[in-house]
Amino acid sequence: MITGIILRHYKIYKALNYIPVSDRRENNFSIYVGNNGVGKSSILEALNTFFNNGTWNKNKEGKQDETFICPVCLIKKTELNSFRDVSPADKDAIELLSNHFWTLSPTNTTNEIINFFSEREELSKNYSSDDYYLIVVGNTFKNKNSTYFGSGFDANARSALTSALPSYKIDNLLQIVRNYYSFIYIPVESKVADTLKLETFEMQQMMNKDILEIIDVVLNAREFKTPGSVNKINSVKYLNKALNSFMDEINDQIQAIDEKYSFKVDVGYKKNLTAFDLREKILEAYFSIRTLKKETKEIYELSSGEQRIALIDIATAFLNNSGEKDGFLILAIDEPEASLHISKCFNQFKRLENLAKQSDLQIMLTTHWYGSLPTIQKGNLHHIDICEKPSITTFDFLNFMEERRNFPDDIEMKSFFELVTTLISSIKNENINWLICEGSDDKNYISHYLSDEVKNLNIMPVGGCGNVIKLYEYLFAPFSEKKEKKLLTEGKVLCLIDSDIEQKTIKVNSNVGNQLKISRLQLNSDNTFELKPLANAGRYEPTTVEDCLNPSIMFTALTETVNELSATEVMDLFDKFEFNSENQNSRIEGESSIIKPKEVSVITRKPELYEEFKKNSFKYKLAENYISNAKTVTHDRPNLFGEIIQFYND
Repeated sequence: MITGIILRHYKIYKALNYIPVSDRRENNFSIYVGNNGVGKSSILEALNTFFNNGTWNKNKEGKQDETFICPVCLIKKTELNSFRDVSPADKDAIELLSNHFWTLSPTNTTNEIINFFSEREELSKNYSSDDYYLIVVGNTFKNKNSTYFGSGFDANARSALTSALPSYKIDNLLQIVRNYYSFIYIPVESKVADTLKLETFEMQQMMNKDILEIIDVVLNAREFKTPGSVNKINSVKYLNKALNSFMDEINDQIQAIDEKYSFKVDVGYKKNLTAFDLREKILEAYFSIRTLKKETKEIYELSSGEQRIALIDIATAFLNNSGEKDGFLILAIDEPEASLHISKCFNQFKRLENLAKQSDLQIMLTTHWYGSLPTIQKGNLHHIDICEKPSITTFDFLNFMEERRNFPDDIEMKSFFELVTTLISSIKNENINWLICEGSDDKNYISHYLSDEVKNLNIMPVGGCGNVIKLYEYLFAPFSEKKEKKLLTEGKVLCLIDSDIEQKTIKVNSNVGNQLKISRLQLNSDNTFELKPLANAGRYEPTTVEDCLNPSIMFTALTETVNELSATEVMDLFDKFEFNSENQNSRIEGESSIIKPKEVSVITRKPELYEEFKKNSFKYKLAENYISNAKTVTHDRPNLFGEIIQFYND
């Protein structure tokens, strides 16, 4: 994973800059927002320059020997140590370098260097130096093929390596990092149809390790014997030997005419073919005759927006394909919403977010479309502003809406406005139904019971009751306006919230005809559940989605989640409770609960379990385990979901 970038004099980023990317491995979905010209795309371009030898767009005020790009890499040791290009000597050097950066004390007081050490401090809370390498490795504009460790770091890091490993070639580290990471960059102006050709570099980077290793095994097989030798060599060495001999003869011939002529390789570049080079040509020759089509159309015949959608579809297929990937993949896309109708934007971002969740990769995006921001569950949002130089403010999507008081002026307003515009447009143009709920765990439960029952249903968590209510109030006006309402005759919107003891209410009606409705979940005294309007404020029985499910399946899922996630003392405490088979609902807290104590002495310790169950990570895993068990057990659909289905089907 790339956690940040230290760079100097690249495009708008003159002088020294520290750019945050991801603060945790699970936050592998990063979005950069801000006005035009603040440097969003420059971040992706800089990484493309480093990893793929892209064009160096040096700031005009910067000196060549001061211009550099240095990614900050957090790499799991077991993953890098098993990588094909890492030798025992390399491992020793990387281990030493990582220890250096994990323990290095700040000697430079510039804000950018302080930001790096602050980031390292946060990383150390979640990642151990015993299990993860932390290294800063880059290069400079002047010496593109030489390892550079960054301004303020290079001399000390180089000294630490040379004193401990005097014979080690430090420039190897640059090539190892470049090879380990596969960086795929899709600029906004790129031709997506060209990227989607199977023989391209980008598509090869997404192929699983198996097919690539099959080709390498064939190329490296020991089959050939050179004239005058009894030893066999592999095909790659055989080809290099023959080609080098041929080039020697050609050079002799042309130098006989004029000794100033020669075919030669510049210093710093490899002189022989590798199996990787030949593999690229094999893939190119094989795949170039197989073009991507949608129905009967070639991909280049589709609209620009359709091609952008196809890009994510094909990337998902390749990355979810069975088989181990070689190294670590980073997918960077400029403005995924480019050329898309606004009704398509939400799904484009959700598919990218799902790709980040389901695949072991990192995704980096820039965007001018803020509509997805309230709905994203994991990752980092980076807002870039500029005064004398770019300034970046980072938010965690997990508690994104809780931080809105710290948002720049444009984020909250634009995100809700654009999200509402997308919802309205999707209903008008595609007859999409929407269910807006509080959290991603709620979404998982609802999706399990409704996905096959309601057509064209999008379930969207927005991070809390307040945001559900706000979206409803934003939607109320267009659904109530006569002319607009005539166009909103197919798709429906249900906004669903929990019931709290002190229930929030709204100033407008809880429904608009049979198209838009906001409801709260309510557990009744007879253990049935209903959807109630948000009318007069009052005191109610607290009710969540988790309370409305199958009790025995919920207890099984609860037991599994405790065993998977909880500390030993919590597991020991939970073991003193058992399933309350008399309970007719799946409520976990309170007197009417699916867990009952095996002994009286632990009754007062129930709140300790409740605190564990309220953790976001626990709630999300509990939902996953419930659904996994619900798929294998024959049971009646909880009655609450029948009422929801009726709303959409009436």
